Amino acid sequence: MERLCRTSRLMWTACAVVFATAGSAHARQDVVQPAAPSQPASSPAPLLVARKPLEKPIPTIPLTPIEKFEKRGTGKITLILIPDYGMDWRAWETFMERNQARYTMYAINLPGIGGTTMPAEMPEDAFYADGVWTQNLEKALLKLMEDEKLDKPFIVGYSYGGHMALRMAIHHHEKIGGAISMDGTVTVHLPNQKGPRMPIQDREAFVAQTMSAGQKIADDVFMERQRTGLKSVITDPQRAEFISSLVDSVPKKVLLQYMGEYYAADQWQYIADLKTPVAVLVSIPSGAEAALSRASKQKWERWFLAAKQNLDLIWFENTNPIMTESAPFELDRAVHAFVHGNFVQGKTKYSKPMTEYVAPEEGGEAELPRPSVSAGAAAENPAEAPVTDGGSPDSAEQPK
Repeated sequence: MERLCRTSRLMWTACAVVFATAGSAHARQDVVQPAAPSQPASSPAPLLVARKPLEKPIPTIPLTPIEKFEKRGTGKITLILIPDYGMDWRAWETFMERNQARYTMYAINLPGIGGTTMPAEMPEDAFYADGVWTQNLEKALLKLMEDEKLDKPFIVGYSYGGHMALRMAIHHHEKIGGAISMDGTVTVHLPNQKGPRMPIQDREAFVAQTMSAGQKIADDVFMERQRTGLKSVITDPQRAEFISSLVDSVPKKVLLQYMGEYYAADQWQYIADLKTPVAVLVSIPSGAEAALSRASKQKWERWFLAAKQNLDLIWFENTNPIMTESAPFELDRAVHAFVHGNFVQGKTKYSKPMTEYVAPEEGGEAELPRPSVSAGAAAENPAEAPVTDGGSPDSAEQPK
């Protein structure tokens, strides 16, 4: 059965999913392998058991750096802007134009996008859950910060870019000033998933099969579905046409690899240890039913409950995904408040859409200070939350 599928209602990607019976090219089975022919016939054949997802040592690839970034602005505060895997840096262009006087901004292309060098192939013994390209991007971001001599930049990302912002806050908190994730989470809610977590091997199997199915779809059909998905969440026809055209800078093979790694990722166990400020901006689409909106909020709250001392969940109601398009001035306000350590406002269901944003230093309204959270208010550790869909929590550590 073939269908368009959004693995999360809050993610724009219209991924082509075929629930095929054939296994993925990257699917692994725990089977014994015969000995090499050179082994003496009288000697017992050594058994080679396939590694499991996230089993150390995690396979690695040579570093592929960030070759393309757009630098704009003259402000003292530095932002690194990360697009989703189906876009290039131009997804941030209107944001950069509005905020040139407030920040110095670096909008990047993910390696392999926009004519840049593609990272090395995923090693034969690697899984999507190992995040080989994702770890490469982490290292590439650190190298960019070193090369450009960036001191504690704020990382801002959308969808997969938001996931990367969270990873940088989790694993490299000492290098950044904070992180803002727009609709990007620590672990994607997959179709038919009944709880907030899913056993890593079940997640890997689903993702590997899905990516294998995507590889079999004709390139032009697959990419047109991505464009259609983007157009469906942007109301302005001209902007919809432009944003959907960004897919043309993304090779299908590259899109599928980043997509697979994002869907297979699970960084939940690290959330309780956040040591740097994080804001997660969550879009609640226009026309969402009250029950659906409430369920969505509960899901996001459960994901990030244990990080409440250093993390704020900000609702953008009546807002379609891609906030740079659906709530640009509210986004400007939220980013400004966050990087200045103040209370971050979102967008309520009944609030009138903003037509401009004027920062306090530009004569606009003063921002409220961010309320403090008492040390005794720490929540449960979500890493101990039950895993549903069969099985206990996977004990393998996540790659750092």
